[in-house]
Amino acid sequence: MASTLFAATGDSQTSAYGALLQYQFNRFGMPAQSLRFASGGASAPIYTGQATDIHAQPPHAHDFGADALAAGANLVLFQLGVNDSFLEPDQFAAFQSLIGAEFDAFQTAGVQVILGANLPVLTNPNDARYALADERLRTLYNPWLQTQAAERGWLFLDNYHAIQQQSGWQSWYSDDGQTPGYVHLYGGPKVNGITPGYDWLSRQYAFGVASLYAGDADMNGVVDGADYTAWADHFHQLGGFASGDFNCDLLIDGADYTIWADNFIVGNSAALPIPEPATCLLLAIGAIGVMAAMARRHHN
Repeated sequence: MASTLFAATGDSQTSAYGALLQYQFNRFGMPAQSLRFASGGASAPIYTGQATDIHAQPPHAHDFGADALAAGANLVLFQLGVNDSFLEPDQFAAFQSLIGAEFDAFQTAGVQVILGANLPVLTNPNDARYALADERLRTLYNPWLQTQAAERGWLFLDNYHAIQQQSGWQSWYSDDGQTPGYVHLYGGPKVNGITPGYDWLSRQYAFGVASLYAGDADMNGVVDGADYTAWADHFHQLGGFASGDFNCDLLIDGADYTIWADNFIVGNSAALPIPEPATCLLLAIGAIGVMAAMARRHHN
């Protein structure tokens, strides 16, 4: 089965979670391939190729979004924000102009996009800049991103509020609240070499991808009889997204059928078998838990 190509673009937060994105796709059985076009400390001018990406090898200016499109990405995941930039009032207008043009390019290319909210800055009561940066993030940058997603028909992931529900969360600055560094997100011992915060963030994007391709087992952009067959062939089995597990709980059941049925393209029904009465009863019972199952996965 051919893989659908997704590209994570942005700064060091994206570089970190993007390194785990393929792991999450494999974990949930998604027929998808992940690429990264991200850099530590990427501002809007760096992201759009207006300034040199010093982390590139060799350092050079390049357009991250254009790189993703040139690679043939079907979907672009965007998360970008350098917290120091939030302190400068004139940076927001530049962000809107440069990133808005990038969004126009995505829309013209016809790719799907997931916009992720920038993450909060760790509050340090001894340094007012943290509170100021977080205020601008909360009142300017993230609302603008959310509006862009709504106007363009894209998915917006509100990781800003979601991460604050995780115990011990932390953002850009290191444990002493003073030294800039790669995102900790939130602490705790690594599991299989993976920081819990990055595991959480990469899962949020994987779940976002699953919601965009709801019911589409082969991720070809059309929910049809082939996707029903994938579900039916694995009904009551453990399995992943490509086998019909559309709510990512790794069990193919009636809840997944409901997701498929809710997204099925009308007009293909003549090609589908009719489930037997006993199966219909199981589907009805399984459907009751679909939203609860998705909520549990996202909470964890």
